[in-house]
Amino acid sequence: MRKVLTLLCLVIVVVVASVVSAQDDETFQITIMHTNDTHAAHNPNSAGNGGVAILAAVINQIRAQAENSLLLDAGDRFTGTLFHTVHKGADQSQIMSLLGYEAMALGNHEFDNGDDVLAAFIDGVTFPVLAANVDVTNSVELNGKVAGTTVLEVNGQQFGIIGLVTADTLNIASPGENVLFDADYAAVANAAAAELTAEGVNKIILLTHTGFSIDEAFIPLLVDIDVVLGGHSHTLFSNQNTGAAGRYPVVFENAAGESIYYGQSLANTQYLGRMDVTFDVDGVVTAATGDSIFLSRYITPDETAAALIAELDIAVSALGDELSGATTDILLTGDRTVCRIEECNLGNLIADSMRFNTGAQIAIM
Repeated sequence: MRKVLTLLCLVIVVVVASVVSAQDDETFQITIMHTNDTHAAHNPNSAGNGGVAILAAVINQIRAQAENSLLLDAGDRFTGTLFHTVHKGADQSQIMSLLGYEAMALGNHEFDNGDDVLAAFIDGVTFPVLAANVDVTNSVELNGKVAGTTVLEVNGQQFGIIGLVTADTLNIASPGENVLFDADYAAVANAAAAELTAEGVNKIILLTHTGFSIDEAFIPLLVDIDVVLGGHSHTLFSNQNTGAAGRYPVVFENAAGESIYYGQSLANTQYLGRMDVTFDVDGVVTAATGDSIFLSRYITPDETAAALIAELDIAVSALGDELSGATTDILLTGDRTVCRIEECNLGNLIADSMRFNTGAQIAIM
């Protein structure tokens, strides 16, 4: 009798193992790594946290552990430190190529230096740069360089990627006069998703550089989009940081009752977003977990990335050592949380300098 029971148990184990194996064959898990609003913050901050070399180390570690992965960016690589002042995007093309980014959405700051600088950056990378709600057809420099969508293949599975950028770019950056922006984000994203679905793609990721307050308003209107990775508002979603705006990932529901998973990971190369997503055979998300990973100074930096930043820093340090003004006994307030919502003395100084230099009666910044 005991032999019979033993044999029966073995049969059950084999059957269960076969069922589990069959289920595994019908699911696909991917680790999506994402950044946003890095703003040329290539070096660690004053506390030693963040920066490209630590980011590279974490990316490499995740890639070594995850069977399937993607690395995406939600825009605003440009502007923020002297790295951009000196290199104007050439630094970003080298860094993003080294780290192995596979797609990015445009941010408004990518237009800060005009269409020609953005075009040079795009020419310097091998991955697609996306903005489905931007028409660059009549831009001599950008025509044919910005796509709305792309399809990335990971281990035999196709992933559709869509990009959106804030339509306010027209007012807060310097796109060419022939670059057009569409503010109907949901309609644009749904049209792009419909095209991807018609091509047989059933796993779709949307990269948005529109800000969380805008994102949360239109995400419930989306159709056939599984994951949204955001930027522009510098919002942190985290399961560890008590000061975060909410837990990671945020879960939305569309009109069909389908879940859409959202992540955004602060700014200035301080966090790397990681979302582990499981899809069934029909491309439906069955599980999504993850977090924003803090790029702590206690993480050993990647040597290759550190060497690249050191090389880029030579010209940056030289510019930083140049004398360009005089000291003042008055503390100048330039904090973005102040100057973007009320009058500040640094803003007044810059506006007065603009008037003095141009001879204008009024300066607006």
